[in-house]
Amino acid sequence: MTIKVFTVNLFIFIGILIPISCNDSSNKKNITEEENKLQKKIEPINVNLNIQTLPTNKLEYIVGESPKLYVSQIDSTMFDSIQFFFADEFIQTVTKLPFETELTKNINKTGRSNFEAKIFANNSMKTQNQTYRFLSDITPKNYSYEVIRVYPHDKKAFTQGLVYDNGFFYEATGLKGASSLRKVQVGTGDIIQSFTIAPEIFGEGITIFGDKIIQLSWQARVGFVYDKSSFQLLAKFNYSTEGWGLTNDGKHLIMSDGSNKIYFLDNQTYSEVSRIEVYDNKGPVNQLNELEFIDGEIYANIYQTDKIARIDPFTGKVLSYIDLTGILPKKDYDNDTDVLNGIAYDNIGKKLFVTGKKWPKLFEIKLK
Repeated sequence: MTIKVFTVNLFIFIGILIPISCNDSSNKKNITEEENKLQKKIEPINVNLNIQTLPTNKLEYIVGESPKLYVSQIDSTMFDSIQFFFADEFIQTVTKLPFETELTKNINKTGRSNFEAKIFANNSMKTQNQTYRFLSDITPKNYSYEVIRVYPHDKKAFTQGLVYDNGFFYEATGLKGASSLRKVQVGTGDIIQSFTIAPEIFGEGITIFGDKIIQLSWQARVGFVYDKSSFQLLAKFNYSTEGWGLTNDGKHLIMSDGSNKIYFLDNQTYSEVSRIEVYDNKGPVNQLNELEFIDGEIYANIYQTDKIARIDPFTGKVLSYIDLTGILPKKDYDNDTDVLNGIAYDNIGKKLFVTGKKWPKLFEIKLK
């Protein structure tokens, strides 16, 4: 009897101790975590760098030049280390300044390249950047043209994209309420098949990839995928810029957005894979519009001009210009005749075609 009572009381006493012990352990754990948070408190980095190029501190160079860089500290704030990168490639880690280097990375592409300093201190990191611009080291050749043949063209067509395929032109037209996709008879200009785009969409460039036609829109930032034979709409996709011109190199879709940038897209997901910035030896070449990939080069209409730029797709360098001034005689101009826009190429016959927005004629030309 006495033993049973003692056992019960012992269990009660242990039961009281257990929760007290657990609470004490939990409190200690919380205190430890809070102490760790205080110890690991991230403080702002106040280190400021002075990044200079010697001797003139210029930010624009020619492809092939190697700027000499000098990095010093504006203040005396302590830091742990600094990592330097140029064009996304690691250069060196330093623990003291000043630092001097020559940016010897073989820059072959035109456009912007970024020098970045990653500063480490106080369990944190801060970045500081300097952007350099590289112009082309090529002086573009200049070509004129010879008209080989003239074809009829629908003067109501606000041409945004043009493709030649298997004896037919495929054409995309723009303007809200008038945008379309067309299959056109070469000799007569007759529309033998068409698809009318929703009136709120401003249609833009097209390209044929396999058994599909891909078309852009201007500001809606949506693309359309059609069956080439039936013009049935198969899919839509989105992109983050405006849509202007479109072509392909057999592997990627190639897109312009009216700037000097050209984007390479995956042909299945339509997501961006890479891009180039187009420059000649004087600066960026903007307003790139309708595109055509011809014999390893990108041909691009320069909007609001009579010029076509021939571009190296790997470097962004303008290799040459084609001046088409006067190709549409003044007598053929109407009140709403618009600018040159539309390039197509017959890969088998090696024929180059050009036209414009609301032009009554389409031209086969030869460069000279």
